[in-house]
Amino acid sequence: MMETPREAARRLAHSAIRGAFKPEALYTYTDEKGEALYWRIRARLPDGSKWIRPMRRSGVVCELGEPEFPSGKPLYRLHELAARPGAPVWYVEGENCADALAKLGLLATTAGSTSSDERADFSPLAGRAVTIWPDHDAAGIGHAERVAVKLRALGCTVELLDARTLALPEGGDCVDWIKAHPNATAADLIETAQANGKAPRLDVLAALAIERARQAPQAASGVTLRAVTLAEFLAMEIPVPEPLLAPLFTRQSLSLVYSWRGVGKTWFALGCAYAVASGGKFLRWKAPTPRRVLYLDGEMPAVALQRRLASIAAGSEAEASPDFFRLVTPDLCSGLVPDLGSIEGQGAVDSLIKDAGADFIVVDNLSCWVRSGVENEAESWRVMAEWLLRHRSDGRAIVLVHHAGKGGAQRGTSKKEDILDVSLDLRRPPTYEPEQGAAFAVEFKKSRHLTGQDAESFEAALTIDENGAARWTMTALKQSTYDRVVELAGLGLSQKEIAEELEINKSNVSRHWRKAVETGQVIPKGRDP
Repeated sequence: MMETPREAARRLAHSAIRGAFKPEALYTYTDEKGEALYWRIRARLPDGSKWIRPMRRSGVVCELGEPEFPSGKPLYRLHELAARPGAPVWYVEGENCADALAKLGLLATTAGSTSSDERADFSPLAGRAVTIWPDHDAAGIGHAERVAVKLRALGCTVELLDARTLALPEGGDCVDWIKAHPNATAADLIETAQANGKAPRLDVLAALAIERARQAPQAASGVTLRAVTLAEFLAMEIPVPEPLLAPLFTRQSLSLVYSWRGVGKTWFALGCAYAVASGGKFLRWKAPTPRRVLYLDGEMPAVALQRRLASIAAGSEAEASPDFFRLVTPDLCSGLVPDLGSIEGQGAVDSLIKDAGADFIVVDNLSCWVRSGVENEAESWRVMAEWLLRHRSDGRAIVLVHHAGKGGAQRGTSKKEDILDVSLDLRRPPTYEPEQGAAFAVEFKKSRHLTGQDAESFEAALTIDENGAARWTMTALKQSTYDRVVELAGLGLSQKEIAEELEINKSNVSRHWRKAVETGQVIPKGRDP
């Protein structure tokens, strides 16, 4: 019978340390898929000092020692690093510190002890923003500085905390800091890191990197280019992006929602955002699990936004945790919201994103949040595009809310659609009446990862019930178009006139017309009813 890791850890610790029947902790090192590679046992000697040993499997039992790793020893919590490529990381000394930060929702790792960095494989951190929290002693600080050098060589942006400024005891670490601040949140840790870092804030460094890339594109800002063969590429196990609001929005998806003024795009965007934050439903899409959301509103009066969110929450089957839905609205700011078309504005918003730990960001709308440059000029979109791609690289999904132009397409340069995964056009139904409120046809103009029924357009209409809850009804657009053709034919309109009225191709009208004639719903002129 195969010995479990915990049974083995107790046996090995007991044989090595008299009286140590139960280790304090057992840490599992995994591969990128989450499969156990080996373990580290942590116990205490009678004199109070630490006893930490690696343990590997040998047949049906385990033994002290670690496997051979020709490419370097894996980092702790490697499967989480692999699941969030490009995301900011906290590097600490010791597995207990990494676990403590992970409990607060931060992505954290370690190579283990102060001497483990010599054999560790740091490549999973290449190109990332890394905050290093060293132990407050000479060995810990030396370890952190060596790791910082290795990470910078991998193109990382490194922020090294000054342990001397954190009011920790000798040898103290982030676990001690958390114990001294029992109500601390992830945002508190980030603020502490920014105040005690020995390098510029990460958002400022990211902004400077963008500016350098714009001025000298060939510099590549620390990016290492890699070309692989077709055989290598086809053999790769590339993870499918995790759904946030399935199947519409996934991790790393960049999307655009646009319409004429007053059609209901903010209702649409708020509904999507609340569903993601609550793990709930919106229209025909479902969030598999709650995710942290940052909603950037640029024009809605706070009282109107509050009413809408109250209605959406009342009509939702799932409830969002207050901390999972954060928003910015002008009435609660001391001045204009930042300009995402500028490096400075992006730095300010990046700080909010980090504080919120946001996976899903809504920018409502582009006219309010991107004010630099010329809207119809492709070159003016470059700074914003680089910001979007950087956050995509960090694993975040962003939805841009925008206005439609005179021709009905999204307003401004078409360049903004080049990097998008999804582009949605919300249009007024031809039979719309003002008393209907928010009602629109959802038409997919671009959908990279959607096919079949998932990419079919449909109509949605909002009503507020007697309890103030938002309720949506949906109709298949194909069926609704057919009904309108029948209705307009009954009013005496020709096929050409119907096509112009519904703004669809005459061939579509002709197809519906033939079906209606066959079923007797339309009687062509000259025939007896």
